[in-house]
Amino acid sequence: MSAWRWTAALLIASALMAVPAHASHTSTTIGFDEPGYAGQELGSQYASAGVTFPTCTPNPFGEGPPSPNRILADAAARSAPNLVQVTCTTGPLFNSTLIADFSSPRTRVGAWVRSSGASSFQVTMAGFDENGNSVVSGTATATPGGWTELSISQPAGETPRIASVRITSSGSSNSFRVDDFSFDIVHAEGGGAGGGPPPESGDRPAAASFTASSLTPRALERVRFDASASAVPG
Repeated sequence: MSAWRWTAALLIASALMAVPAHASHTSTTIGFDEPGYAGQELGSQYASAGVTFPTCTPNPFGEGPPSPNRILADAAARSAPNLVQVTCTTGPLFNSTLIADFSSPRTRVGAWVRSSGASSFQVTMAGFDENGNSVVSGTATATPGGWTELSISQPAGETPRIASVRITSSGSSNSFRVDDFSFDIVHAEGGGAGGGPPPESGDRPAAASFTASSLTPRALERVRFDASASAVPG
């Protein structure tokens, strides 16, 4: 086969088979229900799943040691048997807060929340990028009588940016519960830099600089003609 016919064949294959990279999403849900976790302070138990929950730090406006967020066995759990009791307080209003840090940025994060006391109040989930800049936030009402879904998500098609979230109650010392914490996992698919197998190397004529869009219709027709003729030994 001539060098021209070989190059033409590669060009046609690239023009007809190349697929732009895109992303598909699956979801991970953490129910905090693993055997032996009840009673533990929430922290790095789920690092292998791509998320950690930083250890509670003392409130600079309060006194005494912090009250850590804990995994507890509770009959009220949305997914039995465990939930997370959020009691760590931050800021001058002693807002109960749960922080989650991701091993890589996400586009969607969700959780179910419930008031630990007899009153209802607002709970906010705020997402931040790797530099601490706000990305997106959402609010839901935590009630004592049932679970409420709270979630945030970036617009479809955006590059994942949510590197961490803070789930915070409104008002002073409003403790709440969290269960079924979820986030998406982004998979790159297709060819090119966005995913797929790496290009093969070898001694074939280089054709990476050629694209169908770079040829005039007349030239492209000539290439197609020569490529079809390449089926006959040259």
